[in-house]
Amino acid sequence: MSILLVDLENVYSGEIVKRPSQQCKTPYVADVQLQDGSTILGHSPSLGCCGLADKGATVLMTRSKQNIN
Repeated sequence: MSILLVDLENVYSGEIVKRPSQQCKTPYVADVQLQDGSTILGHSPSLGCCGLADKGATVLMTRSKQNIN
């Protein structure tokens, strides 16, 4: 028997360009470059996570379910 703990749809890969973000100076937000070259704001709640969420790190993300442009 298998149990699904989390169902993540539409997972995106990106690279952290700057953390905290150039636009929003909070440690909870990072500038992330997507594979298509565009840069977005990404929520990074781990506050660095021992270097795993620092500049140059590859991250996996899902889109926010909130209505954000």
